[in-house]
Amino acid sequence: MASTLMCRTVTETTLYLAVSRKPSQKQHPMEIWLDLRNTGDWGQIRKKALNLGILSEEDMNLLHDIRERGHFVAHYGERFDRQVRSVVSLQEGLRTWVGEKEAEGTLRDTAFIVNHIIDWIGRL
Repeated sequence: MASTLMCRTVTETTLYLAVSRKPSQKQHPMEIWLDLRNTGDWGQIRKKALNLGILSEEDMNLLHDIRERGHFVAHYGERFDRQVRSVVSLQEGLRTWVGEKEAEGTLRDTAFIVNHIIDWIGRL
């Protein structure tokens, strides 16, 4: 479960840094120019990343899955308690863990997304 939460954190932070920084025009940049426009919430960050061509819509779908799994882990206790109290969820069954295969898939998706962002930064 910890790896899933780390994947969410890494992808969100990497994308935020990519959309909120402008490359320096110097050969050896000694400064970072911030561009905090349109970075107030995830929807704005997502839109800016698509507009800049950092990630494709398909990549964003992978990132969405990574974020959803991370949200599940981050709010695990709260969700588990809510599900236990719900008669409907008891009939449907409880999701109690992020399995090994799902965690491995999240790690692979994270590497894919982060590599896309790094490649985009390298082209600047």
